[in-house]
Amino acid sequence: MKKYLISTSLLLSSLIAPTFAEESKSFYLSVGGGIAFPSDVEGDSTLGGTNYDASFETDNTGLFSIGFGKEFNDFRLEFNYSTTTLESDSFSVTTGGNGVTASITPNLESEVSSYMLYGFKDFSTDSKFTPYAGVGIG
Repeated sequence: MKKYLISTSLLLSSLIAPTFAEESKSFYLSVGGGIAFPSDVEGDSTLGGTNYDASFETDNTGLFSIGFGKEFNDFRLEFNYSTTTLESDSFSVTTGGNGVTASITPNLESEVSSYMLYGFKDFSTDSKFTPYAGVGIG
């Protein structure tokens, strides 16, 4: 994972350097933050012929995002990286209608990262706000 992050950073830095040399206004950098509302993590497993359903309750957590993009008239192309840490303090397991819940000490923490590539279409108006539509893959 570290190699992937380093190679991504090198790729982005190689794109940013020509941006500042050109002094073009068609490139941009976006930074964001917010709150993530993840759903509980659920899964199932079969052990010794018995089916078990498990779930981890996750807490809402802060989210950080950074993006780098280029404008082409009314279109924009953006690469975006987001990261957050999910935390859980208990899990539940059920089988055959019977269940058990246990606490986890210390809390289980999971780093979650997202790499996205977006395409946007801006719709020009006379107001201060510009509506847009977009699609992404990641």
